[in-house]
Amino acid sequence: MRYVKAETLLPDSLIEEIQKYIQGEYIYITSQKSIRKKWGEKSGSREYILNRNKDIRKKYQSGYIIETVATHSDYQKRGFGKAVITECFRRLREKGVKSAYSTGYSEAANALYQSLKPVEVYQLIRYKLENSCQIDLL
Repeated sequence: MRYVKAETLLPDSLIEEIQKYIQGEYIYITSQKSIRKKWGEKSGSREYILNRNKDIRKKYQSGYIIETVATHSDYQKRGFGKAVITECFRRLREKGVKSAYSTGYSEAANALYQSLKPVEVYQLIRYKLENSCQIDLL
């Protein structure tokens, strides 16, 4: 998006009409709906996200899911969580699954997942809003 001086583009009569509503401020004029691009179409982000989500749905529907793994605090730091996840990965490989995803919501969980030598790491940004609504974004 770039700024264009109204005087170089619009007739004086139209500028005078607009100045009845706003003066000395920026105004954003959207593209016509018929030629407007959707979010991410220009950068390719839209296609990337759609393909990623399609892939995630396909993997989810194939039945290979590792549900949340939690270790009671009395038993943490003994290798139980790592053993469970390692076994899950072994069984998935045995079934021909080529990749798996894990999500950690604590420093301890993230440290565990890092110790399993992931090939890719995505940043998770978490917001806690005043009304107790939580939003997790990838």
